[in-house]
Amino acid sequence: DRRSGSIAAPAAWFAYTPNRQGQHPQLHLANFSGVLQADAYAGYNKVFADGQVVEAACMAHARRKIHDLHVRKATVTTTEALRRIGQLYAIEEQIRGQSPDWRKRIRGEQSRPLLDDFEVWLRTRLLTLSTQSDTTKAINYMLNQWQALVYYCEDGIAEIDNNIAENALRGVALGL
Repeated sequence: DRRSGSIAAPAAWFAYTPNRQGQHPQLHLANFSGVLQADAYAGYNKVFADGQVVEAACMAHARRKIHDLHVRKATVTTTEALRRIGQLYAIEEQIRGQSPDWRKRIRGEQSRPLLDDFEVWLRTRLLTLSTQSDTTKAINYMLNQWQALVYYCEDGIAEIDNNIAENALRGVALGL
């Protein structure tokens, strides 16, 4: 991964399955240990169960839920949430290509305090929203996987999102 300043050869592994049944990731990742960065797909839950695989969530997926609401109808909540997420991405832009140790340090100093404040802000916003609103659902999506969303701050190699992999798979999704 070049974003973390690694000198190791870049690599990607893709395993296609014809459906989204949870047995597939369990089989594919049976002997894997390390960090798996993905969306909140429930099929990974058993992969994370024994602690051999650490979950790192994707901020882009969380952001997209807020962004889609914002495009339909901008609110104070969606505007502020996107601004806060934008601050996190601005930090990532500044440390892209740096060593994992440096990235971890900067994330701890700059990103983690922003994330801690963001979590408090999200929980406070929930108190003012209808439990059935789409904004509540988007915020709960984030909060339900908060530990995995902030994991990247603890690991200088992990990314804030899995857009690199998503973009590499786009051709498969589009049938190209």
